Amino acid sequence: MKKLKQFFRHHRLSKEWRIVRHPATILAMAVVKLGVVEYLADKRAIKDRFIWFGQIRNESDGRMVVIPASSAGKMLGASGADIRRLAAAFDVLFKRSLHVWTEPETDEPGHKRHPDVLWYHQYVCRFDCDMGEYFVRFSVKECRRPGGNAVRSSTITTVSMYKAQGARATDPGKDQEEANAPFVDNKLSLFFSAVNGVKPIVRVWWNLIDRLSDVFRF
Repeated sequence: MKKLKQFFRHHRLSKEWRIVRHPATILAMAVVKLGVVEYLADKRAIKDRFIWFGQIRNESDGRMVVIPASSAGKMLGASGADIRRLAAAFDVLFKRSLHVWTEPETDEPGHKRHPDVLWYHQYVCRFDCDMGEYFVRFSVKECRRPGGNAVRSSTITTVSMYKAQGARATDPGKDQEEANAPFVDNKLSLFFSAVNGVKPIVRVWWNLIDRLSDVFRF
């Protein structure tokens, strides 16, 4: 069973990504019901809430993380849904999220190298609130120091964008009309598109292993 798990769960979407869960599992995951979330008016309010969260434990794999107050500005400036309307629930959303894939720190043009970072773990949660149904992807950096897990970014996008065929992220070079189209998370879109590249029999085994993993916690 362990060998089967390692084969299917580490099936590579790309040369670098280590896949932990099949995309179909994420599309079918239970929806977290949030209702109305407290509005955090500015960066200071978001920072204070992140500090108040302290360490957050993920329910699916036990990983402990913090959401650094210093990440508030980056998250506010990111594309996607306005985090001021959702940041107050980030502790709940990370707890209920699933670890989906892992990627290493890489050397890329325009990317500042972080030698203390071992991996970036991607967690996804599907939730419903007064604004609609969304996915949030938390990117967690694992550092070399003990207990060095911190959420470095969050990306919030509507679920309907991934149900529509041919959904693609907005290209910065497009004209204004296209630039105003609903935002799609590039990485999440790429992950979901991998479903079509996996043979049906592999999907069956992968889903079976997902279910057995949830039951026996391996």
